[in-house]
Amino acid sequence: MSTFSHTPSRFERETGERELSTEFPRSHRQAVLPDLDSIRNLVISTLGVRPESLRQRGRSDARLAFAWLARRAAASSCRQIQEQLSLSAPGVSHLLRLTEERLRTDKRFARLLHDLQRALKSPV
Repeated sequence: MSTFSHTPSRFERETGERELSTEFPRSHRQAVLPDLDSIRNLVISTLGVRPESLRQRGRSDARLAFAWLARRAAASSCRQIQEQLSLSAPGVSHLLRLTEERLRTDKRFARLLHDLQRALKSPV
């Protein structure tokens, strides 16, 4: 015997059939992660840089933002990021460490990454 009582819906009262839910339980839902193209486009348009600047050597804000967002927001592997930025695997790890350090010390940069991450989550 069930301890939960079931209150019939209007559909059930009128048809005598039990209404089945088409919604997945919260525990079975998966977040839709952004793809690397959408991250690249957002970073390029927001920071006003050329697409090829992401592949050029250096620690530009655009490169740091792309690497961090790809890893944190899209759960991309280091290999995927290394292919996008033309870096070695240790280079990606180093870039991510630099980004984390800069997040702790530069409030303007932290706000920029927060705004970019928020823009990725909002529907277009």
